[in-house]
Amino acid sequence: MDMVLLPEGEDLEQIAAAICAEAGIAGATNGVVEMARLCLASELLRGRYEQSIVHREVPFVTAHDGRVLIGRIDLLIRSNEDVIVVDYKTDSVEADREAGAAESHRGQTDAYRHAVSEATNAEGSARVLFARTGVVADVS
Repeated sequence: MDMVLLPEGEDLEQIAAAICAEAGIAGATNGVVEMARLCLASELLRGRYEQSIVHREVPFVTAHDGRVLIGRIDLLIRSNEDVIVVDYKTDSVEADREAGAAESHRGQTDAYRHAVSEATNAEGSARVLFARTGVVADVS
């Protein structure tokens, strides 16, 4: 998702095919494209690109609770009202169980929110976007 043209993903198939071929999983291309399309069509992302500043694969280094945290935030959406951290997950989750599954990623999204707060002085919120279903779960 970090290389695909937004908001429509016009080059998605070409990029997915190249990445899957390079990784030796060319047979997975259709599944990768399907997951990416579900993400692009999700309630969270639809229409956000025109109204917001969007950053992908945002690197961070920050201190938190006596530790140094280093990572990359999949997607950061910043508007006048809010800063939203989005973490893509490819977990296989049963329908209507996404909220519970998202809780297992709270430590990671809390670290992302902390890094964003340190950098922007904005509290922000966090969402997990499940790529296999396009369902978004709030973990703020």
